[in-house]
Amino acid sequence: METEKIINTMGINNCGGKCIIRVHMRDGKIHHLSTETAAEAGDSVPLTACARGLQYHKTFLGEDRLLYPMRRVGARGEGRFERITWQEAVEEIAYQWKRIRDKYGPASRYVPYATGVSGLLSGREFAKRLLALDGGYLGYYNSYSSACIGPVTEMMYGTRLSGNPPESWLDSKLILLWAHNPLETKFDAPTMYYLRKAKEKGIPIVSIDPRMTATAKALDARWIPIRPATDAALLDAMAYVILKEGLEDRAFLDRCCLGFDGAHLPEGVPATESVEAYLLGQADGTPKTPEWAEEITGIPADTIEQLAKEYAAAKPACLMTGLGLQRTFNGENTTRATVALAAMTGNIGKEGGAAGATVVMPGHTEPPYVYEQPKNPCEIVIPTFLWTKAIERWQTMTAEKDGIKGASSLPCGIKLIFSLASNTLINQHADINDTKRILSDTNACEMIVASDVFHTPSTRWADILLPAPSLFETENMPTVWEGGDYQLYGNQCIPPLFDC
Repeated sequence: METEKIINTMGINNCGGKCIIRVHMRDGKIHHLSTETAAEAGDSVPLTACARGLQYHKTFLGEDRLLYPMRRVGARGEGRFERITWQEAVEEIAYQWKRIRDKYGPASRYVPYATGVSGLLSGREFAKRLLALDGGYLGYYNSYSSACIGPVTEMMYGTRLSGNPPESWLDSKLILLWAHNPLETKFDAPTMYYLRKAKEKGIPIVSIDPRMTATAKALDARWIPIRPATDAALLDAMAYVILKEGLEDRAFLDRCCLGFDGAHLPEGVPATESVEAYLLGQADGTPKTPEWAEEITGIPADTIEQLAKEYAAAKPACLMTGLGLQRTFNGENTTRATVALAAMTGNIGKEGGAAGATVVMPGHTEPPYVYEQPKNPCEIVIPTFLWTKAIERWQTMTAEKDGIKGASSLPCGIKLIFSLASNTLINQHADINDTKRILSDTNACEMIVASDVFHTPSTRWADILLPAPSLFETENMPTVWEGGDYQLYGNQCIPPLFDC
């Protein structure tokens, strides 16, 4: 009879679920995976793995694994490599590291945004540490996920922690799921748990989304389809209806808000710059009526009017936004519109309400990194989305125009990239064909070092490609998202495979 041993681990990629994965070992091999059940969790939020998580052993231990260090032999991007030893790889990386540092300076070295390993032991953080000890590197700020909603929330509220605890949603009289699909995106463990409880309690739920999502189906939510990237128009039209019908919480606006009407603007700002003037069309001659929004959003004007009145009448009401809301051109203004709507109805800071903007809330304090992270001597940082520009057109970048921090301009372009557990070079960045063109020029970015578990679209552009171990072959602690007040540990189950 086979002996079975169970080892606890968890996913380490950038997934909000951060669930329990139990690895069932038989005779030293992974036999199958299981997870926590709702019955086992009792009254707590169950940390149940999804179908993807329960197949991780087939995914990460499959035939597509990278097994050995490799060096590019064809043109960059062709994906042709030859096997080399770790010693050869290290020597080549060290040579290029020193050559590029001495020729161009520390700002020529860059470690891009990466979330393939979202844990306290992270290759990109180790790379930054070593670069910092050797003169520094070009840094970045912001993220692909929340580039618009994060900074705008902080600007409007002074903090990004504008969300309500999930259990407070059970006190709501209406929940608007706006561009939020937590069942499919596995946003985190608590969200769907409490939304299902809200449904059981009979709280009306409305899903505003271009598609009928799995979340909307599971919650039997009323679906209002909307043309992609037109959310700001719907938000503005709802605000217009609330204002014209006199349904706004004027006492809250007068007491707590700056800029809603002409009487509450900073000194010297024209009255036409207020939110009220904008909604009524005093600034641009276009009142933001439901009829105006219908042409933009595709939502009938009477549906917009009804939704606005329902939201204003529900005391309290929860406007729960997803990240899809702001992943569009002018996504910042859409976030501002959610804040304005929440403020107009006095739903900020109330149990069962919501402040619009992010759903990030105060929660646990994560453990610190398990190694010292020294200060980066090169204090120049760029927006994370502009790294391709910092390769090809760095001479034209300025602090005023491009958001460079720590300097008025860049002293050089990016010449060395460490892409570690990151598929953002190609797969996540905009205008893939143009990005391929930029990275294919070895005179622009002269060296790309990539490390991953598999060959990805991004690893095809590596000059040196290093095989990484999977979650089963390492130890780690995940970075649990703010909604989850718990911590997990990933135990190593098997030794690293081949030369990983």
